[in-house]
Amino acid sequence: MTERPPADTELRHLRAQAARIALLSEVVLLIARTPSLDRLLSDAVNRFKWALDFECCRLALVCSDGATYDLQTLLETRQRKERAGQSWLARRPAALSPSAI
Repeated sequence: MTERPPADTELRHLRAQAARIALLSEVVLLIARTPSLDRLLSDAVNRFKWALDFECCRLALVCSDGATYDLQTLLETRQRKERAGQSWLARRPAALSPSAI
């Protein structure tokens, strides 16, 4: 028979889950009311960081040539890695090209 965790542990997990769901709802509202993409990305990444606990977040936007991405680091907390705000181009994999879909 499997033992159940103590009630206080279960309650803490439920509260943490409720807080994460509330945060995700808050970000959806942020998206709806923020006209600036840069501000939206910064605010959303900082809020998602708390809920999802990640060390790095990058955004890949398809360039107008359709063959490359503009990669932007939005958040980087690991040492010896590129800093947030850095942008570079990367070759677009054939599997992701519109003609392959």
